[in-house]
Amino acid sequence: MPKTVRELIDQYLSLGWCNENIIVPLGIEQDQKSGRKTAIIAIANFAYLATIGEFVKNRFQHSGVNCQFIELPSEEIEAIIANASKEKVLASEDEESWPKYTRDEILRALSNCID
Repeated sequence: MPKTVRELIDQYLSLGWCNENIIVPLGIEQDQKSGRKTAIIAIANFAYLATIGEFVKNRFQHSGVNCQFIELPSEEIEAIIANASKEKVLASEDEESWPKYTRDEILRALSNCID
């Protein structure tokens, strides 16, 4: 579970933001009949949902994912985030296809910009 949580945090939010707001995406479920995807998001204080809920929903809706919020104790959410933060972030397929530049190539390109 930590790897999935980390991937969701990195894709839609950030570790720092989740820590500050005591909120964490736990996973994405897909309805078998409709095919709709729903992110399950834990928040420590439902009263705070009025402040950050639209922001979170918008972040997920850009990918066609709905949100369902559940309330969990802050200690539990903090532990989930701490475990997820220990997971190594792997390069996505897009990043693996990025060109690799040597230090000299970068310095040469920068010097051309200055000249």
